Order: sequence, then C-alpha cells, then structure tokens
Amino acid sequence: MAADIENEFGVKPELVAGSGGVFKITADDNVMYSKHEQGNEFPSEGVVVSAVKEYKESLA
Repeated sequence: MAADIENEFGVKPELVAGSGGVFKITADDNVMYSKHEQGNEFPSEGVVVSAVKEYKESLA
C-alpha cells in the first residue's frame, strides 16, 4: 500500500505502528480510512489510493 501511494502521488507515506488491530489512513489529522469504521475490514487493493484521491479533491 505504501508503494501504491508513493507511485500514484510521488510522496513517501509515513507508516506508524499501531496496536490492537488499528489500521487507519490520515492526512492533516483527517481520517480517510479506518478499519474499525469499515467493519474491521482491511482495505482491498486500490481503496487507499482512492481514499487519498477523494481527500485531495475535497481540498480543491
């Protein structure tokens, strides 16, 4: 997933270890994806890149 983000947007994401099965994607303190809010589902391929694209579009 980190490689997908880097390839799509040209930035290297910072991966921060969590605990208790936490997996979430944030930017500027905004949550773009949370495993716990998605029924404990780990994101499938492409979901993270799509979430980041939607966030970037919301800023425009």
